[in-house]
Amino acid sequence: MRMIGSIQDEAAASNFRDYLLVQGIENQLEKDADGRWCVWVHSDDELERASGYLADFTKNPEDSRFHVARAQLDEIRSRQQASQEAFEKRFHDRQQVFRPFFAYGIGPLTMVLIALCVVVFLYTDFGDRKTTATSASWLFISNPLSFQALQSIYGSPWDRFMALKEVRGGEIWRLITPIFLHFGPIHILFNMLWIKDLGSMIEARLSSLYLAAMVIIIAILSNTAQMIISGPYFGGMSGVVYGLFGYIWIRGKFDPFCGLFLHKTIVTMMLIWFFACYLVIPHVANTVHGVGLLIGMVWGFIDAKR
Repeated sequence: MRMIGSIQDEAAASNFRDYLLVQGIENQLEKDADGRWCVWVHSDDELERASGYLADFTKNPEDSRFHVARAQLDEIRSRQQASQEAFEKRFHDRQQVFRPFFAYGIGPLTMVLIALCVVVFLYTDFGDRKTTATSASWLFISNPLSFQALQSIYGSPWDRFMALKEVRGGEIWRLITPIFLHFGPIHILFNMLWIKDLGSMIEARLSSLYLAAMVIIIAILSNTAQMIISGPYFGGMSGVVYGLFGYIWIRGKFDPFCGLFLHKTIVTMMLIWFFACYLVIPHVANTVHGVGLLIGMVWGFIDAKR
């Protein structure tokens, strides 16, 4: 919202405010310390048009076009009130948006994803890297020990892509299963907290099937990208988490009636952590984060514009 100018007389300012409203330009008046009435326009896209109207009004405030018919103004305000009431009926606060599927407030597929991650975490001795690389090698996108032994021949991104010999041999699950691997208690704890909230929100608003499609597509694309950049030794749900975050953030921003919402504090915190992983924190699968976030944002924008 920006100020485009001021008008000395209150009655004249009110007439101009009503004229802008009839032209479809949301605005409001505010009295300043000098007693003048400042005109504030809500949308930056309307600044140029509103400023032009104000220049014309300042030159000739008695021009008949600035005297808005009361019936026309009342009709517009009536439509605005109806629109606001409809918005309030469809608005969901955090408790409603995260409304439970079960008594626990967790969507069914979200619960399954968390359970699988916990089972794999226990199976790999609480995410011990050596145990994970040996006993759970079938969950990596490619066998990390075999890749390490031949690492010298995988020098380019294309070479690393071609190293997906297990996938080409029919082990398609490897494109997805790295999301169930976690390396340490903090790693799994934070990912599970985020997937609980974000996954449950999407299940509540869209469906378990929609969440399943998102998890599969984000996992396949982000895991493959990470393999191409750095090889197979990575894991975690964070790529999917950032994909769901990106979807909810952008979908809610461009489609405020969809029931998906993230507080700006959450958005800021997630983005700070995203860049901190790139710039400060070592040994993080940043490509997974970046590709997941990009996919989610594009997907959310497409759905918002349908």
